[in-house]
Amino acid sequence: MSTTTTSQTHMDKDTFTGIKLETDNINHRLLVTDKGDVTEDIPESIIKFAKEKDLEKIILTCRKKNRGVFEAAGFRQRARVKGFFQGEDGYFLTAFTDGKRETSARWRQEDRIIEKCMEKERGYKPTKKQYLVKTCEESDIPQMMDLLKTVFETYPTKVFDTDYLKRMMKERILFKAIIEDEKIISMASADMDRENLNAEITDCATYPEHRGRGLLSVIIYSLEQDLKDMDFITVFSLSRAINTGINMVLRKLGYRYNGRLINNCNICGRYEDMNIWSKTL
Repeated sequence: MSTTTTSQTHMDKDTFTGIKLETDNINHRLLVTDKGDVTEDIPESIIKFAKEKDLEKIILTCRKKNRGVFEAAGFRQRARVKGFFQGEDGYFLTAFTDGKRETSARWRQEDRIIEKCMEKERGYKPTKKQYLVKTCEESDIPQMMDLLKTVFETYPTKVFDTDYLKRMMKERILFKAIIEDEKIISMASADMDRENLNAEITDCATYPEHRGRGLLSVIIYSLEQDLKDMDFITVFSLSRAINTGINMVLRKLGYRYNGRLINNCNICGRYEDMNIWSKTL
């Protein structure tokens, strides 16, 4: 699922040189992206800022050379994603300002789901069955929203907002869907970071009556082909750790399990842990 934020906070350039900060008030967290050289005072300044804004969690993606600076300040590595920064590995680290959010009630159950996924062999062959896969346009937004509202009680981004979806379509997100009887029955998207040549596979949803047909695999495979054509290097996905189905889909498609983010975002009515999967294109 997407961790796209709703607003960007512009910080003092002198104090926060080398990073990008985005506040995410929907999920009460701060997203930090490594943009270059990071000085030793930066991590503490980030934590102080998060506390001032009542943000319970900090999620950081950084390069290997800067990882030690953040770990020394108490950040903990959660995952390593191969090729995240234009082919250079990226590291997902977290820190919390609220200790209650650092505890997961479903960790053991989620571990068992991963163990079950690992029993399955990786490898996906395009289905011989012909599905109508299309790139979504503004005219598809009402149907997209209907599907997402059916599948998700709450969602970590503003996908129930028409203007938000229109803006994302124009700026950075590639939405695809399978059409049957002139109706969208399954969809997924690629949130593209053109600067770092990575994309997040997210917004995965299928109507309950159409599940079990491999529809998401078809859509994600199609997204990957488009991303390859655009010279993207890495795809990754944050999947609901408690949902066996989507984790199985990613495993089958050749994604590698990298780790888990505790209480990452508000989805389906509560904070949930998210598994990080990635694949080199």
